[in-house]
Amino acid sequence: MNAQRQLHLHPLLFGSFFLLFIGSIFILITGETPWEKVWEGFLLRIQSKSTTWNPLLDERIPRLIVLICTGAGLATSGAVMQSMFHNPLASPSVLGISSGGCLAVVLVFIFDLRFSYPYALALAAFIGCFLTLCLVYCLSRWQEGMHLTNLILTGIAISTLLIAIQGLLLYALRDRWQLIQTITEWEAGSTIDRGWQHVHMQLPLTLVGLWGCWIYRGELNILSLGEEEAANLGVDAKQIRWRLFLCISLLVGGALAAVGMIAFFGLV
Repeated sequence: MNAQRQLHLHPLLFGSFFLLFIGSIFILITGETPWEKVWEGFLLRIQSKSTTWNPLLDERIPRLIVLICTGAGLATSGAVMQSMFHNPLASPSVLGISSGGCLAVVLVFIFDLRFSYPYALALAAFIGCFLTLCLVYCLSRWQEGMHLTNLILTGIAISTLLIAIQGLLLYALRDRWQLIQTITEWEAGSTIDRGWQHVHMQLPLTLVGLWGCWIYRGELNILSLGEEEAANLGVDAKQIRWRLFLCISLLVGGALAAVGMIAFFGLV
């Protein structure tokens, strides 16, 4: 029954996407921005002959790329974590990874490093996510054989602690109203005013993270059977797990640096 249902769903999904694609092209052609002007503006921008602001090239395309990278990164990281930890509740937000990356980004905002080093946000988000994931994983394995049971509780505890530290820092700096406004807008998880600089921060991290998860897809399927079964099949569970940790940190860190906090997306 499941196979027959999937066979019926695939043509339906394909047809829906095809109709949406044709409709979007029709709207674009019949709208105020014909293809000739779009292509002309794109060629002029490549040849550095035009510096005028273009809504399609300077706003919509960068935002679209950022949204695609964010959705793909968070969804993939959530699926990898749920398969790797054998727990359907494992996600970047529940395990505190997002909170760790958020705290690191807030420190970059506080010390104004983003002006001197434009890619400091992406680097700080990646380091914060990776260190938090390592801390949660190591603490959950404090008692051997109980790490899967303690994983969610450890992640919630670490996340609560990091959120408290971040709140303390913001309260201590409450007189810097412009800084508080900037951090609040970033934490909202919006794509307003996202441009090519955000694409440059996020796209390399997302591509490398997705590529790493794709490479270890076979080992990840074996790890979902259990560490003992994976060891019997010749898979080094610890080595593969740490490499996937790096991939997850790249995916979540890129999303945090470009968009901000997006809660529960990886869980769903």
